Amino acid sequence: MRSRGLQVDERPAFGYHPPAPEEDDVSVGWKMKLRRPTAGRFRDAAARLVGFAFVLGLIPWGCRQAAPTQPDIPPDPPPPPAVTEIYVDAVNGDDASGSGTASSPYRTIGMGLRSSSPGMSVILRPGLYNAALGESFPIRLKENVALVGAGADGVTVDGSGADYVLEDASQARAEKLTVRGGRLAGVLLRNGSSLVRCVLRSNFRGVLCTASAAIEENVVEDNADTGIYIGGSASPSIRNNAIRRNGGEGVECVDSSTPVLRGNEISDNRKHGLVCTDAAAPVLEGNTVTRNVLPEVYVLFDARPTLTGNVIRDNERYNIDDARSPNRGQLSAVGNTWNDPQPAGTVFGPADSRPNYFIKESGNSLKFSEGSAVPARRRVP
Repeated sequence: MRSRGLQVDERPAFGYHPPAPEEDDVSVGWKMKLRRPTAGRFRDAAARLVGFAFVLGLIPWGCRQAAPTQPDIPPDPPPPPAVTEIYVDAVNGDDASGSGTASSPYRTIGMGLRSSSPGMSVILRPGLYNAALGESFPIRLKENVALVGAGADGVTVDGSGADYVLEDASQARAEKLTVRGGRLAGVLLRNGSSLVRCVLRSNFRGVLCTASAAIEENVVEDNADTGIYIGGSASPSIRNNAIRRNGGEGVECVDSSTPVLRGNEISDNRKHGLVCTDAAAPVLEGNTVTRNVLPEVYVLFDARPTLTGNVIRDNERYNIDDARSPNRGQLSAVGNTWNDPQPAGTVFGPADSRPNYFIKESGNSLKFSEGSAVPARRRVP
């Protein structure tokens, strides 16, 4: 009969295990019976732990395998190309049914400009654009929009009766048009724009400029008064234009304007080739100023033109007429081509050397080249 007391069983809480042989039991102390661990029991516990860990490792893998897959989504189609040109056709266009495309153009410039946005070009096909067509004058350009004709010989914008035919806008551009009929001027430039490869004809003035602008490769001819008039504090770049046969001056610079004229032909105008008055300070480089009726270059009041590398000759009166107020100092006229004999050195007024120069007042002089001063020659009454 077994002794009474506390018996401790070391069998694990799960699984079935047969009792150990009796000889493994050991009685100690209070008649407690302890089971002596054996190598087999250690192996069984280790195997159960490894299996349990393996099962736990499979759970996340199973979850991943069970997750639904995302369907393949095709990429978005590319956007349609941006519209950069609007077409206008005075002959075949229609403002009501047209869309401004090459195949469905508008009829008027006004409609084309209203439909444009910055960065676009409004393309004019050959034709006459006037009030009878439906145009409203002046035609005001739009900021950073180009108005481009098919060629000045085929595209005419006639604003007869309006003060101005075209008025510019900031960074706008007018190109390859004929502009005529302006009561004050064909084109008004006052916002820093460009006028390129146009013909300005049969206006009162060809161009009236009061701002920084680019006036390049135009023909400015047969206007009633001045070809290009520059006022205020304007500082335009005037390059490679033909300015001819105008009823007044070829170019007139007034107020405190500071234009730069390079590579222009200024000829056969009914008055002066270039007039500088008030406090204007134009720079003339590489121009040809010739055959104008009154003196080629006429300087008044406090104006201070700088003349370098120009051909200024063949005037029936004087190639340069310095009529400034007294004591206004020296003007630079170095490196130009005049009628022979070529003037040299610095000439002090009053002086008269037909046909090259006339200096009206004392205290004024013309510097024609480096070297000694040339004695003054008094004008013969």
